[in-house]
Amino acid sequence: MGLVILANALCMGMQADQKLYSEQTMQTIDVLDHAFLVLFTVELTLMVVALGRDFLNTGWGRFDCVIVGSGIVSQWVLERIDFKADSVQLLLILRVARLLKLARAVRLMSQFRLLWMLVRGLYSAVEALLWAVVLA
Repeated sequence: MGLVILANALCMGMQADQKLYSEQTMQTIDVLDHAFLVLFTVELTLMVVALGRDFLNTGWGRFDCVIVGSGIVSQWVLERIDFKADSVQLLLILRVARLLKLARAVRLMSQFRLLWMLVRGLYSAVEALLWAVVLA
């Protein structure tokens, strides 16, 4: 699952610089983004079925629920109704927070100490962005 998360991070990075890529490349990235969300939804469903309430009582379990839930709302619900509003900014920030799933894979590998420090820095930045949205 760690490789899927890394591939998703790469696609999200490419989405940030849409001007650099052709329309066809961006369409492919959009399809991949939906495929990643399907994989994360299946993973979450399997974890809930296998572990039940024990999984939902963990911090990572709740984190996964929030990340996958916000992805479903932003990609499959709001996109379908073409909803555009300032409140969507919060969902976009939560979508970027999917990158924090990388933390689960990386924190267990001591040889990636520098990468783990970068992930912690990203988490702090997302936290600051959330507060900026709340206060704005």
